[in-house]
Amino acid sequence: MNEKIVKVLQKINGDPNRIANIARDGDEYFFEYAGEVMSVSKLASPPAPGSGPEYFLYFYPKESTAESAAQTQQIAPESLEMASFKASDFGQSRQLFAQLYKTISVQHLGLDDVIDRILEG
Repeated sequence: MNEKIVKVLQKINGDPNRIANIARDGDEYFFEYAGEVMSVSKLASPPAPGSGPEYFLYFYPKESTAESAAQTQQIAPESLEMASFKASDFGQSRQLFAQLYKTISVQHLGLDDVIDRILEG
């Protein structure tokens, strides 16, 4: 399964324009990609000294939108069905989780548009 998850991360990171409907809840970003609902989160406090933050990727196969998954997470998290994957379980591929988190946070902020306006101004 880990090999497939690495391929999914590579695909999303390689084609971020297909990321849609980002919803933020704290350090977790819910999003849709190819019609599937997922989220990526960052645990800021490292699990071991000097290891850096831990990242997680979640799949919500029974949710229809990122917004509904984010709302369910806030209201009734125990009812949210998901599959989770932890970056530290992926060895050398763990950086793909961090790359996805950064890509989604930048898109959520609309940072590309901000930078383009500054450069054009």
